[in-house]
Amino acid sequence: MSTLSAMKTRIAEELRRDDLAEDIANAISSAIEAYQNERFAKDFGSAPAADGETGNAWMTTAERLIRSRAKLEVFIHVVDDPEQHQSTLKNLGTEIDDALRVLRQSTAQGTSATSGTLGAMKLRIKNEIGRGDIDDDIANAINDAIEAYEDKRFYFNETRSFTFTTVQDQDRYAASDSGWENLANVLKIDFVIVLIGGQPYDCIPKPPHWFEHNLITSTNWPNYYGWYDESLILYPTPAGAYQVRIGCVEKAAAPASDAEANNPWMTKAERLIRNRAKAELYAHVDDISDDKKAAKFMGLAETALDQLEERTARQTKTGPYRVRAWC
Repeated sequence: MSTLSAMKTRIAEELRRDDLAEDIANAISSAIEAYQNERFAKDFGSAPAADGETGNAWMTTAERLIRSRAKLEVFIHVVDDPEQHQSTLKNLGTEIDDALRVLRQSTAQGTSATSGTLGAMKLRIKNEIGRGDIDDDIANAINDAIEAYEDKRFYFNETRSFTFTTVQDQDRYAASDSGWENLANVLKIDFVIVLIGGQPYDCIPKPPHWFEHNLITSTNWPNYYGWYDESLILYPTPAGAYQVRIGCVEKAAAPASDAEANNPWMTKAERLIRNRAKAELYAHVDDISDDKKAAKFMGLAETALDQLEERTARQTKTGPYRVRAWC
């Protein structure tokens, strides 16, 4: 098990200098300070309190990184003429970069999560990009990816399960009305049905201005509907409590937790969201910014989107013709 004493000895041997004990100690301290604010998957804690302390993460997990950085510090700040050691400095820079890459990649591995969950997607993205130290960025990128597609029609976000009951003499209904909260999730209304005496009757859609020209004080069971000002409009004004069923495209919520099961974004649209999230990461996170990779994964997301939209359209097919999905 590596200790601070062992690292000091190894650095002195690699530098072939036995007269730099204090400088090497200072260089190790500087190296640890340089990475204490680095976003690793685990907190490496404080520097060793003593030469013989065991189990310190900077001397074990991050040993190669700290040792290489400490040697670089010695060459830059202690050696009389560092200009004569440009090749060595370049090699140490490469060693540091590689140590950082391996360290970040290794911390992304070794975790398990239930398939088809947000936790599983986060883990897979970590492993695919080789970074276990940007958890918050990965979570944000997944949320951004879901938001990018949450207002589109897919086969999994169509529903006929929204049922409501009208209120006598009330012709407009919003998500703020008790019992109608689910209206906040409606993206596109496909049909409205009113049950009268147990029998279903179609409500006919009308544009918003039509209702402005048909304001009457009489009431009945509604047979027209419209949408305006974030409200469902019914006409005639309901004369009582009627059950209304709305067929619509609804907003599919993002997972509420890493372990939530059966969320469609993590199952049916997993490839779309995972690739779009990686595109977001490579486009916006400075640590891994790469326009070429961002474009690559955006292209993969577009392919996944095309396939989802094709399946959605195919499921509306009747007979030899294809009915275009509502937009």
